[in-house]
Amino acid sequence: MKKILLSLTTLLVFAGVKAQDIHFSQFYSSPLNLNPAATGLISSKYRVAANYRNQWASISAPYTTMSASFDLPFLYNQLKKNYFGAGIVILSDKSGTGELSNQSIYLSLAYHQKIGNPRHPKHYLSVGAQAGYVQKSVNINKLVFANQYNPLTKGFTNISTETFNAASTFGYADFNMGAMWSSYISEMFSIYGGATVHHISRPQESFLVNVQTGANVLTDLTTFHAGAKIGITDLIYLSPSILYLAQTSASEFTLGSSIGFQVNDNPKEPTAFYFGTYYRLGDAAVALVGFETKLTRVGFSYDFNLSSLHNASNYSGGFELSLVHEGNPSTSPRKVIYCPRF
Repeated sequence: MKKILLSLTTLLVFAGVKAQDIHFSQFYSSPLNLNPAATGLISSKYRVAANYRNQWASISAPYTTMSASFDLPFLYNQLKKNYFGAGIVILSDKSGTGELSNQSIYLSLAYHQKIGNPRHPKHYLSVGAQAGYVQKSVNINKLVFANQYNPLTKGFTNISTETFNAASTFGYADFNMGAMWSSYISEMFSIYGGATVHHISRPQESFLVNVQTGANVLTDLTTFHAGAKIGITDLIYLSPSILYLAQTSASEFTLGSSIGFQVNDNPKEPTAFYFGTYYRLGDAAVALVGFETKLTRVGFSYDFNLSSLHNASNYSGGFELSLVHEGNPSTSPRKVIYCPRF
């Protein structure tokens, strides 16, 4: 019965029910998935981010999500400390018994406008856009449908009357837009916030044949996020952040914080360990640990399922790994970019 329920859950995605998009518990460690306006918003030559998530490992077909991105700033000196950012993000997701697969690639471009002191800007207004292609597929042979149930024998037949396209796959172009404000007040305090609208073209999604125009449309996903880095002492800091998602009737609200402890007092080569907790309202509690250096941050988190879904997941949630690495920053004071550390 659990297998059947999970198969039906997979079907909801392409049978006309609107579902939430893929996202990470460590959303702040996947900047280009979070907001295209974050593209190139770094104080170094480039940034690489990688994320891996495995959810509900206790079931026969866990949900796995992987993402990788690369971005960099450019034209900083030429535009008098205004600058552009460019990047690419790749997403791969497989979910459920039916092996519902999502393979996506986006190109990302952002512009960062300095606000305030023209010589040493510490505030930026950023806008960004992404254009990409999404391909989805499913293994129909591994799914069980309601019309295959025989109430007389209380069993299932091997024949279904569902009409799917022959390839059991489809693809479409997709577009996202976002904006951000970031402020580097001092070495002890920085703050940022932004909003993103995903799927502004509202693409049509369906594995079925003869789908009417306007049916099974992927509605836009709106994201609001904010975060800060607050120094408690020279060696201890807090990093609170929040995330709100809304897509048709579905919504999600996550908030929490980590606390970091710098284990040396070398400002040129700082090393810190951090841990924290987050809460996804009505869904899960998230425990987080990690470490960071001046250029690299590694995080590990685990979701403890607190919703009614624990009846199928046996209270297991999902574990997640993240890696963010930045290229060597320039030693020239003219090229220093004050920006938030995601």
